[in-house]
Amino acid sequence: MKLIKSFGTLLLYVVSPFAFFVAGCIVISAILALLGAFSGHNTYQECFKGCMNSDALYFIMFLITFFIFLMHWLQNEEN
Repeated sequence: MKLIKSFGTLLLYVVSPFAFFVAGCIVISAILALLGAFSGHNTYQECFKGCMNSDALYFIMFLITFFIFLMHWLQNEEN
């Protein structure tokens, strides 16, 4: 039972950052696309595609995800 629990914990450590990264990219792109559509730049779909194709968004979300994961990991190491 202890082995299954440790596998589950390791799986969460691997899957959670990827899920946060993907969900964060989608949410940020949706918000920026909504702002772009309201400002009259383009349609919502075109703005969303443009945001999702942005390398800057991926880099910023990578940094946020990395620092959150690192803070969580270091906090658990202290306990």
